[in-house]
Amino acid sequence: MNSSRSSATLTADQIEALTARLARLDREIVAQARQDGDLRRLTTVPGIGPISAASLKALVPDPTGFVSGRHFAAWLGLTPRPHSSGGRERLGRISKMGHPTLRTLLILGATTVLRHARNGGKASAWVAAILARRP
Repeated sequence: MNSSRSSATLTADQIEALTARLARLDREIVAQARQDGDLRRLTTVPGIGPISAASLKALVPDPTGFVSGRHFAAWLGLTPRPHSSGGRERLGRISKMGHPTLRTLLILGATTVLRHARNGGKASAWVAAILARRP
């Protein structure tokens, strides 16, 4: 019984230490985002915060290598996978071929923007059109 209690205490201490370390790293990322011009510019995009901006800067290769936003979305695995058969073109699910962390961060950011707009927040015409099509 005493052994399990000490194990639980040790685990709780480790969780507390990791939580403190994560909080410190978050503060460092936010401070860096304030100083770095690229990160400041990325955080002006709705749904992109300091952590998402830092992840994009760290993990995306030279952005000038992408011809368009569609090419960047395809690199991330956010575009539908085409299926062609007998001359019929169909678009399937997203390919999920890119970096999963970046894809997740961008999807979470987009979901936040949509939720904010749905709850009466300020939204661009494009976001308003998306919300008008969706229930």
